[in-house]
Amino acid sequence: MSKYKTLAFNTILIGAGGFVSGGVGFFLLRFYTKYLSAESIGVFDLINNLVILLVPIVTLSVVDAVVRFCLEKKAERSSYFSVGVFVTGAGFLLMLLLYPLFSQVDFIKGNTAAFYLLFLTSALRTLFTQPLRAMDKVKLYTINEFVTAFSIVICGVLFIYVLDMGLTGYLYSFVVSYALSVLFVLIAGRLYRYVRVKDCRKNTFNEMLRYSAPLTPNAVSWWATNLLNRYILLALCGGAIQGLFSVAGRLPMLVTIVANLVMQAWQISAISEYASEDRQLFFSRIYQILVSLVVCACSFVLTNLMFIAGFLFKDASFSAWKYAPFLLLGAVFNCFAAFLGTIYLSEKRTKMNLITTIIGAAISIILCWILIPIFTKIDQSYGGLAAGISNIAGFGAIFIFRAFHSKKYVHLKINYPVFALSIAVLFLHCFVLLGGFKNSFFINLLLSTALLIINGYILAMMWLKRKPRA
Repeated sequence: MSKYKTLAFNTILIGAGGFVSGGVGFFLLRFYTKYLSAESIGVFDLINNLVILLVPIVTLSVVDAVVRFCLEKKAERSSYFSVGVFVTGAGFLLMLLLYPLFSQVDFIKGNTAAFYLLFLTSALRTLFTQPLRAMDKVKLYTINEFVTAFSIVICGVLFIYVLDMGLTGYLYSFVVSYALSVLFVLIAGRLYRYVRVKDCRKNTFNEMLRYSAPLTPNAVSWWATNLLNRYILLALCGGAIQGLFSVAGRLPMLVTIVANLVMQAWQISAISEYASEDRQLFFSRIYQILVSLVVCACSFVLTNLMFIAGFLFKDASFSAWKYAPFLLLGAVFNCFAAFLGTIYLSEKRTKMNLITTIIGAAISIILCWILIPIFTKIDQSYGGLAAGISNIAGFGAIFIFRAFHSKKYVHLKINYPVFALSIAVLFLHCFVLLGGFKNSFFINLLLSTALLIINGYILAMMWLKRKPRA
């Protein structure tokens, strides 16, 4: 099977799972905003985002090493999984020692047990599901995404609606769903065969950590760029604004769902095809496809933002829509930067991933602390807009630095005029929405149509002029 057919096959399978998983989470937002307050959703986000931060720190990003080496050295997979389980287990024991500290954190109080269980199940789910893509178990990976998505729906309805457990039920719906996901892949994929104490070797441990160690601060910096603004908003503007910002933060999921159709399958192809002679052409084509899909998806969401917000956001949560435009643009730059990051992973130069992400995180954090107080002097609710701008700046900086530096390894052939025009149109979308223009929907519809025609033409010409080679 050619590299393009393999990528297309994996994209369809992984994309189906990602679409269902992300789509279910997106449409559940209407359910959450109906039965939970914006502040409760905000507190869930704070807890969940803290888990997202702690997992790579406590586990030393070992899952990235498991994925990378399982793809290259099939005969030693049991050793890599065994080390991964050991590191994750040791990290959880370390977390337990900090129980008195976490139990005193304001937004965790009353849900400390749920917080710890969410951490454990999230870490184990990542460890046992992400390597499936590198082990030619893409079908199992996709089925597991379906299992997880429907478990979240069933558990959410049971704990939040039937048992009326509120925020605690929200947390446990994910804990139970992640646990079921782990059990499913262990049994269906027979992954338990790869976990053996005797295979947990010191030399393997050292090899994996040399690869994954630089990725841990990279994950932290990426988290800071994307999610730290929630905590700064909480400190400077209070729980109400932070809660609305968290609700709006669900909308970029529509863009990331589209991006993940390409990215999750692409990460494997990027590594396996990196040594090929025509890698520059291969990388350039896939990058153009990603850019076109992401900008068109973002444009579609921005055009229909008020309709989407009216459907998903109930009552007081509706005002969260005004934070969505900048968060959507931040997600666009996030997708572009993530694609370029796969070049460094393929080169095993994870240090550059770290350096560029630290730069972006620093810019985002500094702008947050500067802009939020300035914007809140105009109106308290404008703090969320300032956080959104800092998000764009952070991911935009990461993308720009990587776009220039990664040319050393792969020189992507980019249609810069079309790319610049597409980004300009997205910013114009935001201006029209937040400016309160009359007939803003029709203006945005016109912009979206133009963007679709231009990017469609670029993709069509790419397909017609250059036939893919095996």
